[in-house]
Amino acid sequence: MAYAPVITMQPFRFHSIYQPRIWGGQHMRTMLGRELPNRETAYGEAWEISDRPEAMSTVREGEWEGMPLHQLWEERREELFGPGYERFPRFPLLCKILDARENLSVQVHPPECTAAARRGEVKNEVWYVLHADPDALIYGGMEETATLSDIRRAAETGQMEQLIRSTHLEKGEHLYIPAGLVHAIGAGHLIAEIQQNSDTTYRLYDWNRTDASGQGRELHMEQALDSIAEFRELCRQPGYLTECRISPRRNIGWTRENDSPSRTPPASPSSQFSAAPCPGTGKRRGRGNSSCLRQMRTPSPPWNRIPFCSQQRFERPNMTKSVKNSAQS
Repeated sequence: MAYAPVITMQPFRFHSIYQPRIWGGQHMRTMLGRELPNRETAYGEAWEISDRPEAMSTVREGEWEGMPLHQLWEERREELFGPGYERFPRFPLLCKILDARENLSVQVHPPECTAAARRGEVKNEVWYVLHADPDALIYGGMEETATLSDIRRAAETGQMEQLIRSTHLEKGEHLYIPAGLVHAIGAGHLIAEIQQNSDTTYRLYDWNRTDASGQGRELHMEQALDSIAEFRELCRQPGYLTECRISPRRNIGWTRENDSPSRTPPASPSSQFSAAPCPGTGKRRGRGNSSCLRQMRTPSPPWNRIPFCSQQRFERPNMTKSVKNSAQS
């Protein structure tokens, strides 16, 4: 098979935007060799590529040093990113690195109808594991028999671990989290997250955690339950979560059908951009705290060889097993 010639350009590197979080730590410094703004602060997120007003990526070096990503998107969209993105007012991906020293909250992102009704933003995402402690858990999905009332009761009484499923992922594995799937990153993970450009999260349960003043963080019970209900309806549709769909209204990632990888790759344009966090080691001057964006033309990747973890991988809750960090956090 003949492929179009590979055409590359030097990657754009952006300044990382570090976000303190109650569950964060210093692993981006100790594991990735980065220089963080403060060694005493718990940083949970590094926004690596972001076209959002509240956290705008700027070019780190080269001809466009200091230029905001949104300006590149507005002024040089087709030249730098290729054709076909006219419907996106902003760069459509948000790339982060997450340092989970403690459990993140049990949360859900809204599917399309709930997002519209609640004035939020749809958010599908993928996690790529950079590091996982031997006993670290990823949480995703609820017991099939759990009703919305059961979920509400579990969240309100601090018994969510009796309903939510969990699994362990190794370094190098990745997991797709569709909008509407209840999920949480457990303590002991360093994860690269590639998501839709959205910052809408509905917190369902926070492990009975309180801050220094004894206050718990805000929960979003009604919004979360609406999202779960819509997701359950969507999952009843034939083919939902078993196809790779890319459309103006829905962006569904690579999934499994009957717990086996699909072997029909999506049609891909001849021109595309790639965006990814570049964790780095911090040993190369000026490149330790940056993320990459480049345009390229390449052959389609071997989709059937990409490791994928479907919801079926999550195990049923163990009623007698305590959840890591739930007591102290």
